[in-house]
Amino acid sequence: MQVGVTVSGAPVELNRALVRITRGSGWAGTADFSKVILTGAVGFHYFAGFTGGRKAICPGLASAQTIETTHMLAMDFEQGGRRAGVGAGLLQGNAVSAECERISAMIDPAFIVNTIVNERGEPEQVFAGHWRAAHQRACESYAADHSGTVNEKRAIVIVS
Repeated sequence: MQVGVTVSGAPVELNRALVRITRGSGWAGTADFSKVILTGAVGFHYFAGFTGGRKAICPGLASAQTIETTHMLAMDFEQGGRRAGVGAGLLQGNAVSAECERISAMIDPAFIVNTIVNERGEPEQVFAGHWRAAHQRACESYAADHSGTVNEKRAIVIVS
């Protein structure tokens, strides 16, 4: 169901289960709930910087058209390749992350629970609270624990 258009022109089409009366959003609908609570795991994402947070709504509950439009923001069609600021571990200045966050803000989630899991899928850390702030803390923790620096030139470096 189309609920609006973002400032960059992306159509915002979300699963009708999310449509409810929302003050000040420019759209209205009805649903059988009063709050939206996001859940998910945080990890690196090739385009959006990190998984979790806003991605529970976009792309999680978005239409194929909305997903395609937001993820196309990763591409620099003038210079070729990926747009500056888009990549794993990058949130500030990341066009894909920002667009997914704007779409999620239209729903205005009440709360979030995001986890960092180990290699067996078991939760190691849990972050809960405001959907933006708790996700930011989870991303910072994940990056600190799952990143490294190569301090000198090496013959070969293999990373994932």
